[in-house]
Amino acid sequence: MRNQNMQGRISSIRIKITGEQQDILNSWLRKSTTPVGLAKRARAILMLASGERFSKTSLYVGMGERHLRKWARRFIEQGIEGLS
Repeated sequence: MRNQNMQGRISSIRIKITGEQQDILNSWLRKSTTPVGLAKRARAILMLASGERFSKTSLYVGMGERHLRKWARRFIEQGIEGLS
């Protein structure tokens, strides 16, 4: 029997961002010159930092959950530079 909640599994990956990082990510989303892939990663990190689940975030940004986890780990390890 499947879980009725179906919100996705709880991840051990936790994204925490500073105010400065949040400002940078938001500025990328406002610029029309930001490459699409970078904008997707910025949106995803902002969503994850706000407590959104990986399953919902991956659907919203159009990125596979496995791929999203890879970018989340890079952000944790390298910060903003890890998203490029």
